[in-house]
Amino acid sequence: MLFEYCCKSLMFSLNFIVWKTIPRKWLTIGANPHISSMTCLRAEKPLARIAIGSNFTAYRKCQISAWGRGRITIGDFCSIGSRTMIDCRESIEIGNYVLISWDVSICDYEAHPLDPEERAREMEYSKAMLWPQFNKIGTDPDYKPVFNCRPVVIEDKVWIGARATILKGVRIGYGSIVAAGAVVTKDVPPYSIVAGNPSVVVKTLENKNA
Repeated sequence: MLFEYCCKSLMFSLNFIVWKTIPRKWLTIGANPHISSMTCLRAEKPLARIAIGSNFTAYRKCQISAWGRGRITIGDFCSIGSRTMIDCRESIEIGNYVLISWDVSICDYEAHPLDPEERAREMEYSKAMLWPQFNKIGTDPDYKPVFNCRPVVIEDKVWIGARATILKGVRIGYGSIVAAGAVVTKDVPPYSIVAGNPSVVVKTLENKNA
């Protein structure tokens, strides 16, 4: 027990130093972060950005990535569970006091084209980008993949359950709950519980501020 506590304390200290003391143009992060991995946050140079508030917690093996011109904004007192993936190419905004469980996927774009011929060209391009190239394949040098993006907004005090999927263009309203395993394809009203694939409202919560 003591050995485990010491190891966890050491890893926390190392990660704290990595994320708080090493300056990065693409990252701003508030006070008291608790990040369990040195590879949790990444942004593609030179334009992608990540901004995180204070008292942020990210558990082991989660991935928060901004690509191209993507902007990820996370508020205060947010918690991201293990193996959760947040992938952004345009804009993902997460409010304050947002609780995200493990194995959640949040993405603001379609990862691959719907057209099969375009998808095949993209696969050739992706393969050509890998290193090392043991067999150089032919691909269109002018080809660049185009992503269908729409911003994602998660308002304050939302709870997203384990293995939920949040798709592009979705706004999840204040105080709502996304049930475990739900696939959210459209906006969620404030103070709602949604479940299923595709998710539907199964209950409306009491608004104590009304």
